[in-house]
Amino acid sequence: MPEKRLKIAIFGSHFPPSGGGGVTTSHVNLFHALRGRGHEVRFFTFLDSDSVKEKPRTDVIRNGAPWVLRYLIRAVCRVVFKLLEKCEMAYQTSDILESWWGARKASTAVQKFDPD
Repeated sequence: MPEKRLKIAIFGSHFPPSGGGGVTTSHVNLFHALRGRGHEVRFFTFLDSDSVKEKPRTDVIRNGAPWVLRYLIRAVCRVVFKLLEKCEMAYQTSDILESWWGARKASTAVQKFDPD
């Protein structure tokens, strides 16, 4: 019996992944494997900036905060956490705030894609 062709949405921070390994790399590998099986797969990013140099693709939907906003978030968090805790910066807070913008945009894009 032939396999049913599914519409599948995959989330990751970047496409292609930045760095060597990690969760996004496994998501990109999953993306390629499922496409290779004949499924309609779209990859939705939540941390790609508007400065991605790769040519546009229809199967990768890029989302992320503009670089100016990302810079401001990091700067404000750096100042706030230097005032609150002199020896340590809570970098995760800026990561969360930067990701939130793209995640909201990606969520809307996934709803339009309407995956199985």
